[in-house]
Amino acid sequence: MKLLQELSEARGPAGWEDEVRAIFRESLKGIGEGCQVDRLGSIYCPLTSDGDKPRIMLCAHMDEVGFIVNEIMDNGFLRFLPLGGWWGHVLPGQRVWVRTISAQWRIGVIGAVPPHLQGNEAKSVLEPHEMFLDIGGKDRDDVEKNLGIRTGAVVVPATRFEWLRDRSLCLGKAFDDRAGLALVIETLQELVGESLQVNVIGAGSVQEEVGCRGAGVLANHIKPDLAIILECAPADDIPDLPRGPSQGKLGAGVQIRLLDPTTIMSRGLVELALRLAEEQGIPHQIAVRKSGGTDAKSIHLAHIGVPSLVLGVPARYIHSHVAVMDASDYQAARKLVLALLRHLSRETCSTILYEKD
Repeated sequence: MKLLQELSEARGPAGWEDEVRAIFRESLKGIGEGCQVDRLGSIYCPLTSDGDKPRIMLCAHMDEVGFIVNEIMDNGFLRFLPLGGWWGHVLPGQRVWVRTISAQWRIGVIGAVPPHLQGNEAKSVLEPHEMFLDIGGKDRDDVEKNLGIRTGAVVVPATRFEWLRDRSLCLGKAFDDRAGLALVIETLQELVGESLQVNVIGAGSVQEEVGCRGAGVLANHIKPDLAIILECAPADDIPDLPRGPSQGKLGAGVQIRLLDPTTIMSRGLVELALRLAEEQGIPHQIAVRKSGGTDAKSIHLAHIGVPSLVLGVPARYIHSHVAVMDASDYQAARKLVLALLRHLSRETCSTILYEKD
């Protein structure tokens, strides 16, 4: 899980994924055919390009939810807009990193008005654009000239990766989707030297959190036959959610998603994943989501159509400063991805694709 820690602590909001991309490249140095980057900044590494074997895209997004400064106020405070989906309740009083003109990072805090100074608005939920950042600036001139912050500076949570209990649960920022990205990297590392019946291309996409923008460009370039998208899914095993069977419980295994509002997953890939999980005793859970979406939204519509499957590692409190994840679910996802890639062949792919229907 050392790789996950490094990726979690990297700072990479949508459109500024540089630190994360560098880790991807370094982790896969000397593996496969080397890393390549498209014009939007997504990165991919073909493990092999062996003849006419089916091409399988293994994808996770590099970006995390963050913010962008849209105003430096006369009194030195900063206004900001969200990059990705945030709920106002989780923001006040949280520590953040703010990127300077020289690509350094300064610590700051999202302002929190104490209850002593609040009136009737105490119970209302503020939107991010109504909040402010405090980086210790005296005035606008001080912020721009001495602190090196200008309008357009990006902001991410300042959160360390840590373990809970006996190293079975971990907490940190950006598990969505650095957990998936770590799985992509570790899968390619493990498959080096194996004789597979498919060509595997590991990929890290950009700008998923602002509309799944990078994945479609990447898939149109790679032209995969099938895609497996690795995600960090929202856990639903916490108090006060509407009651019903959990589809994202910590410790219950990898989540196999059948549907969300943006994608109906490939029936063939879903059934294969379920069968392999059962046969190999891999803990798993099934999800039919009424909200949310992933890079599968763009990937399955790319090129001439890419049958896709989303596998998720559940985590509590995603899209906040701190999420909690079970390491056993991560390992279950890793086992299932490897099982799928070792099983796929031209014959099995032909049963999934509609080309010869």
